[in-house]
Amino acid sequence: MEITIQRNYVNSKLDGEIPEKVFQQLREEMRYVIPGYSFAFQKSWGDGYKYLITLKRRVFPSGLLYIVEKILQENHLEYKITDLRTEPIPSNPMPLRGYRLRDYQQTMEKACLDHKSGVVKAATGSGKTAVMASLMGKYNGLKRIVYVRRLDLMNQTIKVFERELDIPIGRVGGGKVDIQDLSVVMIPTAANALGEKYVKYTDHDNDDEEDNTPLDTRQKLSIKEYIENAQCFIIDECHCVSSETSQMVSNYSKKAYHRFGCSATPYRTDGTDILIHAATGPKIVDISASTLIERGFLVPPKVHFYRMKPDWNKPVPKDYQNVYTKFIVENEERNEKIVKLADYMAEKGERVVILVQRQQHGKILEEMLQKKGRMAKFIFGETCLTERSMALDQFSAGVLDVLIGSLILSEGIDVPCITALINAAAGKSSSSYYQKIGRAIRPFENKTRAIIIDFIDAVKWLDKHSKERIKVLKMEPLYQIKIQEHD
Repeated sequence: MEITIQRNYVNSKLDGEIPEKVFQQLREEMRYVIPGYSFAFQKSWGDGYKYLITLKRRVFPSGLLYIVEKILQENHLEYKITDLRTEPIPSNPMPLRGYRLRDYQQTMEKACLDHKSGVVKAATGSGKTAVMASLMGKYNGLKRIVYVRRLDLMNQTIKVFERELDIPIGRVGGGKVDIQDLSVVMIPTAANALGEKYVKYTDHDNDDEEDNTPLDTRQKLSIKEYIENAQCFIIDECHCVSSETSQMVSNYSKKAYHRFGCSATPYRTDGTDILIHAATGPKIVDISASTLIERGFLVPPKVHFYRMKPDWNKPVPKDYQNVYTKFIVENEERNEKIVKLADYMAEKGERVVILVQRQQHGKILEEMLQKKGRMAKFIFGETCLTERSMALDQFSAGVLDVLIGSLILSEGIDVPCITALINAAAGKSSSSYYQKIGRAIRPFENKTRAIIIDFIDAVKWLDKHSKERIKVLKMEPLYQIKIQEHD
């Protein structure tokens, strides 16, 4: 019996006689470890894996079709694909108004147009938003959604789209529901409209906003209908959406022919990368930071790690949260070092940003810097959008010496004047760390390099995380790393 694959928008079905060993290969390639399994001892969890194809139903996410084809071809099995989808035809493709894509950005866009779905991996600072705008112009006439996680990213994306495209741009989230053919949608708002719980990606050092946009029944229905009928979606910063979120976006996108994920770091330390591919398809673009540094589109970072020696006279807590509080947030010696470095660099004319994870830490550093006479401002997720925007404008204009931010500053926000960045937050997420570095290496007038300050915190958990961050940096050949003893 001939092997056939019926391809649909969300899921595909495999039929025909498939050798048992081949099907086992399919199962092993399309599985992931259930988060938290290593800490559970329940027989109901089975072998600890979640399988995305079963022997009985033989249904799998359409984004993983590339895995099925690869395995069938490796085993010299003939197959036929029946595509049940209808490719939508754009009307009146629209060029960007003023921005001209660089050659590598044109390559990114062409890969999307050729493959029609997939993950675009391009370094922070590569201009992904401009590429998204150009791609949305090429797909003019289709119903298109760009999903984002935070208000700042939504406003920034809309600003670029409105500048470059001569069409109304919809906004769903941040207290507003204005649906257009092309809309930027807050993921938490979409989850609310769909009756789903918004689940944050807990393996990522993020600062997601819940977005409490009030929705009446009519608005929920209109958002749900829009999502279900959208013909194209892009999940921005797809590396830091939870597996539940990626599945939600994919499953409700019942007519989305074009499905894209976009990120500088589309990989996960929790092993659930496959769920991003399940929603969008495989990686179709890979542009590293070093490539763009070499070509002069980004500036090289000089990363200085200061080794902090803990006070072993103090007892070390047994849980991570209290270790973090004691040795990061409330560590007087470490905080004094951060403030000293920030003060010194600001005096030298550097534009300094400090990243923290907890509000308490940001407020401590803000107060310490202000006592030194520095114009310092701390912004975080609960800071109102107007105040955040004002702080960013003041920093860009040179009114603020130092901008302190929770991790809302570590992703997506475009502040190219940053020349020095202090990672006061520590952190374990490799993808988040790439994003942090990316804040500082964007080009700016007379900017030839970026200074990154980090710390090796020699205490359990934190020491391991420090080493993981160093390992991440060494993956980029043009990142300069220097480890210094704390003086």
